[in-house]
Amino acid sequence: MYAPPAVSFSVVRSTVQGRCLAAALSLALVVGVLWLDQGADPGWRQGLYLLLLLVTSGLAIRQWRRVPIGQLQWDGRTWRWSAWPDAACSLTVRVDGQTWLLVSLRSEAGSTLWLWLERQTEVTNWPALRRAAYGSGQADAGLSADGRVPEP
Repeated sequence: MYAPPAVSFSVVRSTVQGRCLAAALSLALVVGVLWLDQGADPGWRQGLYLLLLLVTSGLAIRQWRRVPIGQLQWDGRTWRWSAWPDAACSLTVRVDGQTWLLVSLRSEAGSTLWLWLERQTEVTNWPALRRAAYGSGQADAGLSADGRVPEP
């Protein structure tokens, strides 16, 4: 079995993450409207719910807009993140949606970063990125001189 190829992948703000956020906020709004519809007169509880919904929605949207943007690189042995150029990282796939991946990236210093990677960002590099994401754990076992991962 061959080691995963070297690949570089651009990380941008995820539309999948944005859609999940929009769906969650919409659901919270619908629940609030249904709750208001059930009661005779809105009271302080409904007002508090609306206030908390506005605050949490604003914070969630702000956080989504501040998502890290950069370059994720696999050189055949280690992962690198453009914001941590001197630190090797470990990448773990957390959720695989086939056309998107939710991954956690952990630096040697212990910092963890969650990234949403999408096929539409770099269609041509997507297959290589997926091979590297799933095959990079095998590279730690060591490669033979011809670049192959030893068979068990």
